[in-house]
Amino acid sequence: MALKTGADKPMSVEAYERSVLEEVASGLHIRVKAIEAAGVAALAPEDLAKRMLSLVPTPIRNPMADLVGPFYDTTRVQTLLDVSKQAVSDRRKHGSVLAMRTGDGLWVYPVFQFDARRIRPELVGVLRVFRGHDGWTAGVWLTTGNDELDGRSPLEWLVHGLDQDLVLRLAARATHPGVPAPPWPVATPPTPVADVAEALGIPVVDAPDRDQLTFSEPPQPADA
Repeated sequence: MALKTGADKPMSVEAYERSVLEEVASGLHIRVKAIEAAGVAALAPEDLAKRMLSLVPTPIRNPMADLVGPFYDTTRVQTLLDVSKQAVSDRRKHGSVLAMRTGDGLWVYPVFQFDARRIRPELVGVLRVFRGHDGWTAGVWLTTGNDELDGRSPLEWLVHGLDQDLVLRLAARATHPGVPAPPWPVATPPTPVADVAEALGIPVVDAPDRDQLTFSEPPQPADA
């Protein structure tokens, strides 16, 4: 049975594994030699292997998975973004990462939204528009060709650096049919008060929600 890949032709599992190992061996040798030359400590072999394997997508059986996938699971996203499980959950709730739930309750995250170790910046605005909507709906919309984008999918359109405002208007229309789209670009959320305070050097009293922190007494200017 052939394995579907991003290449032009399917490959056997053995050929796929062999190709991956050859690519890894070549790149790994160069990087390990650089680590040796720098005189810094390398990751333990088992830790490095675990991190590498954590980026192998999770197989999902779902009628829409072929359109939206492949996927990472929560553990893989934690590793990729170097954040806690709670942080991934918070991003999911706030709509800053695209996630969908499988029939057996597993949260999965389309690989296409990641660029190296971050969310693709060109997708941030669209994800905000789809906040609170079904993740499968958002994923299919992003990966389906659109006549108003010359037949390209919104994802392809954005990745190629084309008009982002047009995609945002189409996303608003898709999520709120019959409601006029707001003017774009979308205003970015206000900066949390704690971040502003820290930038100004004003002490703050810590709290679970950084948007609701309270200020302590501001520093008094020195007498002239």
